[in-house]
Amino acid sequence: MSALSRGHVLLRSSIRAQHPIRNPHALFSTSPIHHSQLQDKPKILTPEIHEINPPITTFPPDLDLLTIKSAKEQGLSNIKSLFTIARAYLGFYKSGIFNVYHNYRASIPIRKTLGLAILIPTSPPYNISHLRSSPNTQPSSTTHNGTIVGRAQYQLTHRSALDIRRLIPFATIVAICGEFTPLLLPYLGKSITPSTCRIPDQIHKERVKAIAAKSAALHAQADLDKIDTAVPGSREEIRYIMKYLNTTWVKRADNEAVLRACAVLKLSNAFQRRRWVGAEFAVFWDFLVFAILRPRLMRYVRYLELDDRLIRDAGGPGGLSEKEVQLAVEERGGVDVGWGLEEKAESVRREWLEMWLEERVNIE
Repeated sequence: MSALSRGHVLLRSSIRAQHPIRNPHALFSTSPIHHSQLQDKPKILTPEIHEINPPITTFPPDLDLLTIKSAKEQGLSNIKSLFTIARAYLGFYKSGIFNVYHNYRASIPIRKTLGLAILIPTSPPYNISHLRSSPNTQPSSTTHNGTIVGRAQYQLTHRSALDIRRLIPFATIVAICGEFTPLLLPYLGKSITPSTCRIPDQIHKERVKAIAAKSAALHAQADLDKIDTAVPGSREEIRYIMKYLNTTWVKRADNEAVLRACAVLKLSNAFQRRRWVGAEFAVFWDFLVFAILRPRLMRYVRYLELDDRLIRDAGGPGGLSEKEVQLAVEERGGVDVGWGLEEKAESVRREWLEMWLEERVNIE
């Protein structure tokens, strides 16, 4: 055997001794299955200026209710059932916390555009004049009314800032309590719970309380005005609610009126609590309105005014998703609109939101 032949034999034997590649096509595969395996976590993109709906990750992720229901049917005394339920809730909270982080990451380019701090989760300005473009801004980078951010961009920045501020105490509770976190949430409320970490039962209970608070506040206001209470969901009720959405009214309104307005707009439950206590606590409630609730209501009035303009500038409520429509209606005091209608609820809420925007144009 020649030297060249012996070299070929040694080369073939060394190649065979190497660990073979089980799936050589996986190195260069462009199939959807391969890419889905590489992308274990969804990528949350920054919305474009013309978009009206922020990312779906600003809402709570889907909770595995079927698994929880089947585990409960097996009996809560079963250790395995309790472990299954706890694991489902813990996975839900981890997904919610993951979304909070990545929503904030996606909002960083928008924060830079608005001149907001990157590391400090400050909310974007509520005044439309602060969102106007400069003379040097390219027309393609502004909306029809001249703002430098669209509705989806603004809402992503707004919601992510609120959730980041709630994240530190909430993540601490999850880290300490783990699977027992759902037992504490009814006592903690939404003040420290990010919007992406609210379970369906918590949202339902908050909505029931909000409906009761709104009804009580509007009945009290109607009694003072000596008129009949407007039918829920009607145009008359919208006009009644819009009386609160005036910065001049907020500055001049008495403390009781501010408490009623905050109850209608889901900003505080202090109105009902105020009625349960005696007159000796009047000083405390006056201070609460002066230091917290009146400034909060003022900011909220400006926020709704801005959001209404951004919705109109994006083409109206027709482009809003079902979840966005429901949230927009509830933010404007229509928490009871579409309640219990199931399949018809979305269409009823869309009609209500269109009436709201029409009345907004009338008062402007």
